[in-house]
Amino acid sequence: MYCGKCGKKIPDGYEYCMYCGASLLTNKKPPNKFIRYLEIHKKPIMFSIISIICVIIFIYFVSPKASISSNKTFSTSGEHTVAIKNDGTVMAIGNNEAGECNVKDWKNMISVVAAKSSFANGYTIGLKKDGTIMATGDNHNNQCNVGELKNIIAIDACWSNTVCLKADGTVIVLGDNSHDQCNTQNWKNIVQVASGGYVTVGLRKDGTVISTGINERGECNTQDWENIVKIVCGFRKVYGLKSDGSIECTGMDNAKENEIANETNIKDISVSTGHAIAVKKDGTVITAGTNGDGWGNITGQCDVSGWNNILYVTAGDSVSIGLKSDGTLIAAGKNDKGQCNITSWKNIRMPNS
Repeated sequence: MYCGKCGKKIPDGYEYCMYCGASLLTNKKPPNKFIRYLEIHKKPIMFSIISIICVIIFIYFVSPKASISSNKTFSTSGEHTVAIKNDGTVMAIGNNEAGECNVKDWKNMISVVAAKSSFANGYTIGLKKDGTIMATGDNHNNQCNVGELKNIIAIDACWSNTVCLKADGTVIVLGDNSHDQCNTQNWKNIVQVASGGYVTVGLRKDGTVISTGINERGECNTQDWENIVKIVCGFRKVYGLKSDGSIECTGMDNAKENEIANETNIKDISVSTGHAIAVKKDGTVITAGTNGDGWGNITGQCDVSGWNNILYVTAGDSVSIGLKSDGTLIAAGKNDKGQCNITSWKNIRMPNS
């Protein structure tokens, strides 16, 4: 027979358990093994349950809040446009005077950024699946000296700066440092980065935002922002998309582009020098700011009223681009370099893939 208290097997004839002293007078059959297992191991089981609950709480309330679109799979500088296909290769079109479109050999890419330098030349930065970076185009400020970088998980670039987020949550900035925009050495727990012409911005995993660089127009006044899920920059302006679909913004507002912050139910946003563009939760698109090139010419980057089924958007100087749910792109705006001739592109990778 078996002891009903400790579960040990006891020779017949014993009235008390030789191991724990419990009475054996009613124990004629082995106890239920499952019940005995729960009784004996109840502390380890409770510990496991508590641990699982803690992991769930961490995932939903403490873990990084970076937007699903923190990796850019299509981008425009306003003069050249690039996009990653589902197979990891990159397409490029537009101005190529500085070699910014020389990406035909790029493979295994997960993020790509088209940018314009302070010398008005273009360059392109790409992040590979293995955490290394590719670069081509203008390099006057060494913003393309990316060959030694490793363990990178996100990138952004603007106006002679390349910003790189490492897997450990720290940030490296290459290029011009005339306004301390490269001074990110003490940043920690960053889950997303953005670059905006003399200003560098980081999204912390708790949904707050840190900035460094020029602050003449309030570009770095992000210290009170909370519940941010995505950050984007235009030239000397910073936007933050909140978890409730509203927008925070600060910095230059020469063309009233910051009025887009009055909108709600936003799921993606981008901003450039003179205009901002956002996707509503119903897949339609809205804009704010100038519809021209700043020189009196109408370029049409805000002509997006007919856009539908849009998931993500990006803005460049006088150019707006949207990624549709079927993996194709739509564009509006200046097309003097052919930078908007992208409607035939297919199988563009989604930023969350």
